[in-house]
Amino acid sequence: MRWRTAEFQHRPWIDHQAGKVQRGLSVLEAAPPAIGRTPDVGAIAVACALGYLDLRFEGAWRAGHPDMVNWLAAFTAAIPSFDTTRAH
Repeated sequence: MRWRTAEFQHRPWIDHQAGKVQRGLSVLEAAPPAIGRTPDVGAIAVACALGYLDLRFEGAWRAGHPDMVNWLAAFTAAIPSFDTTRAH
């Protein structure tokens, strides 16, 4: 959407991709990943994806996923370098 003018955007495709994100968030909401002393690549990937959603979509995901909001806060508290390197 960022690079294409309105006449070249295909709403069904955009909606399809947004649905994938929503389904993924729903799965994570049902079973958030564990946060260990040393995070694994899966937890880091989830934290980065949520950070991207905050940056790109102004945190719109947060309203419908309170457990993941809490998970991200716990991850950030456990891994301070995550917040230090976060894009603002």
